[in-house]
Amino acid sequence: MKIKIGHFVAVAACVATCSAMLSAVADDAKAQTAPERKVVSQETMKAIYEEVKTPYKVGMVLLPEKNEKIDNPCVFRHGDEWYMIFVVFEGKGYETHLAKSRDLVNWRRLGCVFARAKGNGWDSAQSDGWPALLDPRWDGPNTLCKFDGRYWMMYIGGHKKGYETDPLSTGVAWTDDPSAVKQWTRYPKNPVFSPSDADARDFERKTIYKHYTVEDPTRACGGRFVDFYNAKQKGVWRETIGMAVSDDMLTWRRVGAEPVISNGDTTKFAISGDPMIRRIGDVWVMFYFGCGWQRSGAFDTFACSYDLKHWTKWEGKLLIEPSEPYDATYAHKPWVIKHNGVVYHFYCAVGNKGRGIALATSQAVAAANTDNALPAPKNVPELMKTFAGADVKTREDWEKVRAPELLACFEREEYGKRPAAADERGRVSFETYRETEVFGGKAVCRHVRVKYDGPNGKHVFPITAYIPKAGRPVPAFVYIAINFHTKYDAEGAVATSEYWPVEKIIDRGYATAAFPVIKVAADNKNAGFSQGVFPAVQPANARGGDSWATISAWAWGASRVLDWMETEPAIDAKHVGVVGHSRGGKTALWTGATDKRFAMACSNESGCSGAKLNHIDLPKSEHIDFMLRVLHHWFCGNYRKYGGKEMVMPFDQHEMLALIAPRLLCVGSATEDHWCGPLGEWWSAKLASPAWELYGKKGLVGDKWPDPEKPQQEGCVSYHLRTGKHFLTPYDWDRYMDFADKHGWRSANDRARK
Repeated sequence: MKIKIGHFVAVAACVATCSAMLSAVADDAKAQTAPERKVVSQETMKAIYEEVKTPYKVGMVLLPEKNEKIDNPCVFRHGDEWYMIFVVFEGKGYETHLAKSRDLVNWRRLGCVFARAKGNGWDSAQSDGWPALLDPRWDGPNTLCKFDGRYWMMYIGGHKKGYETDPLSTGVAWTDDPSAVKQWTRYPKNPVFSPSDADARDFERKTIYKHYTVEDPTRACGGRFVDFYNAKQKGVWRETIGMAVSDDMLTWRRVGAEPVISNGDTTKFAISGDPMIRRIGDVWVMFYFGCGWQRSGAFDTFACSYDLKHWTKWEGKLLIEPSEPYDATYAHKPWVIKHNGVVYHFYCAVGNKGRGIALATSQAVAAANTDNALPAPKNVPELMKTFAGADVKTREDWEKVRAPELLACFEREEYGKRPAAADERGRVSFETYRETEVFGGKAVCRHVRVKYDGPNGKHVFPITAYIPKAGRPVPAFVYIAINFHTKYDAEGAVATSEYWPVEKIIDRGYATAAFPVIKVAADNKNAGFSQGVFPAVQPANARGGDSWATISAWAWGASRVLDWMETEPAIDAKHVGVVGHSRGGKTALWTGATDKRFAMACSNESGCSGAKLNHIDLPKSEHIDFMLRVLHHWFCGNYRKYGGKEMVMPFDQHEMLALIAPRLLCVGSATEDHWCGPLGEWWSAKLASPAWELYGKKGLVGDKWPDPEKPQQEGCVSYHLRTGKHFLTPYDWDRYMDFADKHGWRSANDRARK
């Protein structure tokens, strides 16, 4: 079952299932005395199944890179983040890697944390590790537990190259921080298990595979720590699950002569492997995979126990089995956790996307953005080379040649060129028509009409401004109010907007003013530039392929707001930023590129034809051809030639962002806003940065796309990635105001007065 965004399951059903399961477990416990509790009843088994089943396949969450196989997901929480330890086979042998997530669905690789040992030792070709001592409680925190001040890992190693080449033995390693991208420390006396050990049992004399270690305070198995692992016998390929115990995680004793889990005909190929154990109530639940019995391909199932020694196998419906193209061959090797009422079943999927990590859940969740492979830009137009092929080496080269030709290019090919009469200051006047105190007297709300007397007619639009009572001029932000989550008053002015947290802005010491874009130019592809400011500037028959379009008109509106701010003594007009979201973000960037009076431009999730780079393959993001079909009124007619040609067009958005240098630039993205291509937005900011360097300043400081809530704000270009969806949130505003604070905006007038 393939799940898409928007499918949901009632939480009440999950609560009812969990309650029924706990009731069944309690009844089963009453029915058996402690010495007799070797078998888990079918009623309890069914209740466990209902609790742990995950019928919603989310899809692949971690894809293999070229010539690579990835395997064995192990997920845990550390601090405020989720981490996944997994293994990578790149053609030589196993190594252990780490990935990170905020939501358990979208993962980013961090790097190798357990490499193959140097030299020619027993683990020089294979190093496949799994974290030990995950808190076993089903409703627990899913964190790793320390022992002896360390976090522990069991791993298999081998000295022969290849994929799971026999023989494989077991080692122990540890670290002080499982979330850090650094190598775990090997126990010097490794290996601690080997198929050639004198006490090795018949079922493990060929090789040893994956381990899962739990702490058992009851010591029912004879030790504090109990380790389960699958192993292979000699002769017929059969893998079964055995156990061993330890009191110190270093010295291990095998327990029992036979495996605790075995399936299939003992004379034929069969696998029971990769155990993973949780505790639900007083029942231990072992998730494991099978192959060669019950059905073709590999699948996940489970068994239950009260004492970790005697296991009752589930014989009902499989937890995970091949059903989708990406797991058509194998759907196996479970790692199962519960978080916020949702069960997450990670597994290794083998199918049309290679061998990678997939996820199924108990409730529908949004599909993963598997841009985790982080595609790189391709054939990007060179910022520091003119269209004639000359190198741009100095600030003078930039200001006299490169910047003017780029501005002319974007005017001619994308946004359109505004007639000179549109920007003639003498044609603009202002009228304040209402003023009130707000926020308990902290600020003044002023309503202003902007009046434009154009060569072909007149146009009026309203401004709603809030100015704190600071006793001195304060910096400000112009908000480009798009027609979403916005309410208007009788005049058509912005009354409120969920995108515009006015009181927060006032409390941070900034003034702010918003104008409704629909009062400047209609956001309607059928309007034909016959409404708003367009007919006041020029007749419709004067338009050409490079004539200004809607985004350019909205940018004109933002500049007129700044005209008014320059007349307002309570506002420091030298420190004004322009902020826009989505289509408003595109407008904010073009405003910053065309009006150098703005000291900062802030693009919030502006996406295609805004901050997103075109020369990068992000299939889930918006593309020019779509915009031209649905939103062509935003752009000049010449832009239509680039539909479907993003990867070969001779200019790109990083060059438009660079026109804002050396002033401040902010780019904000969101993790779930795949349509805007967050990675492409970061790349534009990064590739624009050399323009700031020509002025002796830093652009975007950061060599990698950052984690969510880890803003990059050290230079004159800011980038942040917020967890969440397409929205302009108070968190985003705080990042923009933080950046202004960092560059001394609120102290600028204090310094001037001194």
